Amino acid sequence: MDVGEAVDVKITNSLFINNGVLGSTPLAEPPFRVVILVDSLLTPTIDGVPVTQTVLISNLNIYTDPAIDAAQGDSATVIPNFNATAQAFIDAAGTGNTIISEAIQFAIGPAVPTDVVTTFYANPNNTPPYDDGGKPLGVMPFYFKYSTTAKSYTAGTAGKPLGAIIWFGMYNDVKRETSTIPQNFELYANYPNPFNPTTNIRYSIPEQSHVSLTIYNLLGQKVAMLVDQIQQSGTYTANWNGTNDGGMAVTSGLYLYRLNAGSFVATKKMLLIK
Repeated sequence: MDVGEAVDVKITNSLFINNGVLGSTPLAEPPFRVVILVDSLLTPTIDGVPVTQTVLISNLNIYTDPAIDAAQGDSATVIPNFNATAQAFIDAAGTGNTIISEAIQFAIGPAVPTDVVTTFYANPNNTPPYDDGGKPLGVMPFYFKYSTTAKSYTAGTAGKPLGAIIWFGMYNDVKRETSTIPQNFELYANYPNPFNPTTNIRYSIPEQSHVSLTIYNLLGQKVAMLVDQIQQSGTYTANWNGTNDGGMAVTSGLYLYRLNAGSFVATKKMLLIK
C-alpha cells in the first residue's frame, strides 16, 4: 500500500495477508519495497496555510506465508512492513503493540501464490496472474471469514475483528423475504428515509449473483459494506444501523447506497438525521 504524500492518513482494522509476494533485492536503493509506505510532506502547506501531517497506523495483521519467503531464494529479501516514515509515526503513537502477524485460514481463500514468486524470479517478464478463482473481477468466489478463535478476531478497534465485519454476520439483518423469483434486478428506496438510527434497504436479484451492497459518503469514501457474498435469486432486505465497518457511529448527513449484482449497478441516496 503506497499512501504517498498525504496530510491525514488512517490505516486500521485491516488484514494484509501475503502482500509481500515479491521481495526486494538486498542491494536495492531506497525507497525499498514495503507493505505500507507513507511519504512525509515535502511542503507542509496547502495554499500557503501550514498543515501538520497525521498518520495513524494501528490494529493490523500483516502476515506473509513462510512458503513465499522460501520461494524467493537468496536473490531477494523479505520486504519490511513499513518504511521509515510510517514506522516513525507508529513509534510516536505507541501503536506497535496493536500490529500482529498471524496466519489466517479463510473459509474460501486463494492459494498461497508461490507460483507467482518462482515464475517471476525465473523470468520477470512472464509473471503469472494472481489467483482470481477463475472468475472475472467482482465475482471472485472467495469468502474471507476466518475462525472466531483467531487472535485477529478481537484485535481490531474496540475488540472487533480485523477485516470486514460483514464476514462474520455482524450486519446480521440481511434477510431473504421470499423465494419467488423476481423478473428484474432492482434496488428500492430505503425505509424509513430520513432515518434514525436504522433503515432498511430492499433489493431484488432474478438470478444467482455475487452481491455487494455498500454505503458511501458524499465524497465517495466507503463507509460500510452490508453485503458481500453470492446470493440466490430473491428479494432481500438489509438493515443499516448508521455505523461504519469499524463499528463507530457516523455523523448526520446524506449517504449513498450502491448495489452491485452481476452486471447490474444502482445507487440511491438516504438521509441520516440525529
